[in-house]
Amino acid sequence: MLNLIQEGKFILKAADFELSMSIDNTDEDRHMRIETSLTCLRKIKSALEYMGNVIPLDFDTFSEEDLRKVNNLLIPSSKGISVSIDGMTEPRQAGVLSIGNLNLMVLGIQQSDGTYLLSNFFAEPLYRIIHADDDSLVPCCCYIMLKKEDLISLSNINLSIMLERIKANELHPIYVNEINLLLLRLLSAYDDTKRDDFLLTAIALSEWLCSLDRNDAVGLINYLQAIKRKRPLVESEKKHLLQIAYDPNSPNACKMGANILLEDFSSAELHYNAMETEEQTQYKDYPIMALWRR
Repeated sequence: MLNLIQEGKFILKAADFELSMSIDNTDEDRHMRIETSLTCLRKIKSALEYMGNVIPLDFDTFSEEDLRKVNNLLIPSSKGISVSIDGMTEPRQAGVLSIGNLNLMVLGIQQSDGTYLLSNFFAEPLYRIIHADDDSLVPCCCYIMLKKEDLISLSNINLSIMLERIKANELHPIYVNEINLLLLRLLSAYDDTKRDDFLLTAIALSEWLCSLDRNDAVGLINYLQAIKRKRPLVESEKKHLLQIAYDPNSPNACKMGANILLEDFSSAELHYNAMETEEQTQYKDYPIMALWRR
């Protein structure tokens, strides 16, 4: 890059672009300033990669406070990045570090001088521990902690490895339920943003959940509602939904979901009205309701 700036132009697909800042080879001070700036940019890039960032940094929105935070990240190491971060008070704490257009979920380990060694939250083997009814402890992958707002706003979530991380834990029923809730949040995030990566991750996750239990009506409905956001359902998929809709043993919630996906909205209304008020309230927040044209 420095050589290109020195030459005063660069070439992209056989098109020449003249730069406004051609550098005289004898202008050593100016040469050093450019070289120093490029070195700092490389350090910023390295630090953001260390934090797992997957979204481009937009310098146009930078403030002096953002610049201060970037300066804190310029010396990444294998042990972490030592910084002072607002809002962190516990010896070991997760938090969001906002820099310009980026929101990085980080894990901070407090040092003796009060600063924190920061590392990429999603690179750590972290778990949320849930207590089962029998007082056993159920470890759950850190991804299941994410709310819809986190999925949308965080810049260092690597969705491409989410399924791999989730599958690495023992599949306790409580954990599987938490995974299903994460799936619904992914679909809601897609509905709000239309980001393809959310939908593709939801499809992959729901397909894997279906493979765990081929007779699970809820799992099939969740898989097909993800698919329906990508393409129309085929006849074989509609046949499975009709079996759920007309199965006398299916709960009203499943029958309602199946009918929504079949676009039989009058039948969906009947089953919705047959549900308890508390269940109706719960379902209003589920992403399948976004497919119900009322």
